[in-house]
Amino acid sequence: MIDDDSLATSAPRNKAAVGLAAVLATVLLDQFVKYLIVLRVPYGTEVRVFRFLSFLHVHNSGVAFSFFRNHDSAALLLVTVGVTLLVVWFWLKNSGTALLSIGYGMILGGAIGNVIDRIARGQVVDFIFLHWQGWTFAIFNVADTAITLGVALLLVHAFFARADQGRASE
Repeated sequence: MIDDDSLATSAPRNKAAVGLAAVLATVLLDQFVKYLIVLRVPYGTEVRVFRFLSFLHVHNSGVAFSFFRNHDSAALLLVTVGVTLLVVWFWLKNSGTALLSIGYGMILGGAIGNVIDRIARGQVVDFIFLHWQGWTFAIFNVADTAITLGVALLLVHAFFARADQGRASE
């Protein structure tokens, strides 16, 4: 499916298929893990995994990382999410490399995973709680992680594409 070149520079024969695989894998993993959390960790209960990591089952009525949790405009949220999904889908379909397709797929899959929660539950299940000696980070989930990693892949691609352009101009 991918040419013999490196993942960062190769163009998949079917870019959309690579991206769709990333979307599907992200949505399935996100929903499966959320299902397990809801099933196994009572709401509000913290289960320590490591000294710096716990599973803390909470619900987020806001957007990513609890932003706008007190905002009551569901219509604004749905329009914003809908437009974002369409834009990311367009970018995925027109991406030039497998790395971009995977990155866009992870972003799209993460967004879809959280939209599924929003529609099914009216809020998003969050549970990944990072903390260290009094410092805490926003509680998040697999979908949020996928979105973050997808953006990181886009940045890695941009960095290496710029570096390749610099070498080509020398």
